Amino acid sequence: MLALPDETRLFMFHDYGRNGRDIHWETTVTEEKDHNIHVGRCATKKDFARFRTEREATLPMPKLILPSLQVKTRAGEIPIDVSGRPMLKVPLNGF
Repeated sequence: MLALPDETRLFMFHDYGRNGRDIHWETTVTEEKDHNIHVGRCATKKDFARFRTEREATLPMPKLILPSLQVKTRAGEIPIDVSGRPMLKVPLNGF
């Protein structure tokens, strides 16, 4: 993505609007290079991997990780139970 021309428009899959910032679904390569902490601070793949590993060790489990994974692994489709009803599963003894 960062090898694309700086003015290339990018459409984000998700944006959490952290720190009181408005939610954005469109950005440019330049904006990501300047403001995205995951890519702007890392010169190499090794730097990126180290940054993500260290940062993620300080973050709590996302509140909606279980339902989001169930939907994302099905390409956006909500899982259904054996009777055909939409059904998300939440483990009682995990996480």
